[in-house]
This record gives sequence, C-alpha cells and structure tokens, in this order.
Amino acid sequence: MWIPILLGLAATNILLLVIHFAGAMGLLCTWLPARTIFIIAALMYSQDIQQEKLLTIMLFNFGSHLIPVVFLIVFRVGMHCYRGRRSRFGTHWSWIWFIAIVVVGISLAGLWVLKSNEALIALGGVAAVINFINVQDIPKHIRLQPIQVTTSYLFLTNATVAAMLYTINILIENGYEKAVGVISNVPFISIALLAHSTCTSQGTQTTSQHVYMLACQIWPSLIFVLTTVLTRHFGHQQSVGIAGLATTIVIGIQFGLFMEKIHVHQTNIVP
Repeated sequence: MWIPILLGLAATNILLLVIHFAGAMGLLCTWLPARTIFIIAALMYSQDIQQEKLLTIMLFNFGSHLIPVVFLIVFRVGMHCYRGRRSRFGTHWSWIWFIAIVVVGISLAGLWVLKSNEALIALGGVAAVINFINVQDIPKHIRLQPIQVTTSYLFLTNATVAAMLYTINILIENGYEKAVGVISNVPFISIALLAHSTCTSQGTQTTSQHVYMLACQIWPSLIFVLTTVLTRHFGHQQSVGIAGLATTIVIGIQFGLFMEKIHVHQTNIVP
C-alpha cells in the first residue's frame, strides 16, 4: 500500500517544484493528469487486483470523465447567460452552483448503475467531444498569475494526495473497485478553485480562466486511461510508458494550440 502512496507524493512534489520555479507558465503543468496517473499506476502495480477488475476500474474511470466535463459546462453556460449583469450576479452564482451540484449528483448516480463496458467507453467519448464547449470562447489572451508555493499549500497538497491514495487502497482491499473508478473523477479540485474564484472575484474573468485551464486537463486524462486500456496486455511498464508518451503528445498539441493565447501577468499571488 505504502509504495504507491510514496510514489504519488514524490510525483506531486516534483510537479510543485516545477510550478514554483517556472512561475505562471508552470501552471500549464496542471494539464498533466496527475491524479489519473497516480490511480491507474497504483492499481496496475497492486498485487490484489485481477486483470478483469483492473479493466472494470479503468473503464469506469474513463466514463466518469463526463462528471468534471458537465460540471464545468454548467459554469460556462451560466456565465454566458450572465452577459455582464454584475449587480445581479451574486444570486446567479447561487443558481449555477445549485445546478452544478445537482448535475454532478445525477452523473454519479447514472455511472453507479451502469454495467456495460460499451456504455462507459461511449460516455468517455461523449466527454471528450462536449468538453470543447468549455474552451470554445477562449479569449485572445489568458492572464495567468504566478503561484508562490507556500509551506501551508505544500502541506495541504501532500495531505490531500496521501489521503486520496490511501482511501483508494482501502476501497480496493474491501472489494469496492467500482467506487474507485467512479469517485476518482469527482472534481474536488475544480470545486475548490471555482468556489474560491466565485466568492472572491468580481465579474467572471477569473472563473472563466479556471474553467479553460481545468477543461484542458480532460483530454490528456482520457488519452492516458484509454491507452492503458488498449495496452494493458503489454505489461505494466510498457503500458504506462506508452500511455505517458500518448499523454505527452496530447499536452504538446494543446500547448501549441493555446500558447499564443497566453499572456502572463507579473503579480505574485499565494494560493
């Protein structure tokens, strides 16, 4: 159990180190589907998981990408309907959050009752397509602020990752493989980021930028899971290596498409 947790913590801190020294552009590292990689790799190297169960978990993980996609779509559509009416937007945020939570709940319930592998693959494909809604009106320039990785932020991040990986191992040991696949894509990080921006920012600019960046995590994550499913018979190291290469290519494509739209604002902030 502890080896996957330690590996996950090591990878998390390397990522934070890159973000710290790369400044605002290090935020592009958030496109790396770290949580998905940690979960899939930990499951593949687990001695307690049979191949059939592993495939089930990976397919549920693939299909459950629909959850963060529809969650972000609610905010994208809600902000589009806003159209600048700032004086009334406090109430509007309440409705957006209510609808977003309901949508996540319905998505979780729907995934929980699914038993068809074909349906899960189809849902993952649908998530990949409709995720374009979240980036279709990306502005000419995205203003990103550099992040200073503080001690408290470092502690909370490591604690969250450790708790997540520990919980996954407990669920696996007790036979709740299906729950691992579904819960693994509940958008906890997205909820935290959007809650902060909607509570502290005027208007929609900051929240919009969060939606763009969070949406860009979806495609690399889908590709990583799909590739591991397709190459699962090649051996763990080969499968993870091929999936990592495919994910890197997707991130590179995204980087090329969106790089010219990124403008860095030089004010430091503490998360």
